[in-house]
Amino acid sequence: TVLINTFMNGKSSNAFGLENTIKLTLFKNLNLTLNANTYYIELNSGSISKSGYAWESKAIVSYKFPWDIVFQANGNYESPKPILQGNIKEMYFFDLSLSKSIKQRLTFNFTISDVMNTKRRGWNYVTDDYLQDMSRRRESRFFRFTVTYTFGKTDASVFKRKNQTPVTVHAD
Repeated sequence: TVLINTFMNGKSSNAFGLENTIKLTLFKNLNLTLNANTYYIELNSGSISKSGYAWESKAIVSYKFPWDIVFQANGNYESPKPILQGNIKEMYFFDLSLSKSIKQRLTFNFTISDVMNTKRRGWNYVTDDYLQDMSRRRESRFFRFTVTYTFGKTDASVFKRKNQTPVTVHAD
């Protein structure tokens, strides 16, 4: 017996929800950014329909030490999400980084990605003919060191609107 697993386009997909981001300064040099996204998904292939709730969240903690040294921790979580023949499994991971800037031109950054080595994408497929549990890891934990040098002068004035006359719209 041979099982052929392939993809086909669905008929429709609708999702609606709410995303909220909040940034807090807890202490002079300690910042916390929280993001939450919750949504409801409706999927239809013509012969199969599936719906359900899912959510994602992210937290960033950043602390600025003296001498322009910044420590940052990023945590991510994605809940299970419905798909037509099953669901996408939850995924969670966190990263750490430490950076040092010199005269706002030269920046050294050291990052540890997926500190706990938990970042995996997985699927559960359930059909009348079979059950399939899959997972894959695109990249495992890694360490990265980068050096960035900024050339030229940062000019924020290009973002300001100069000499523009406001437009007034009248509804009759």
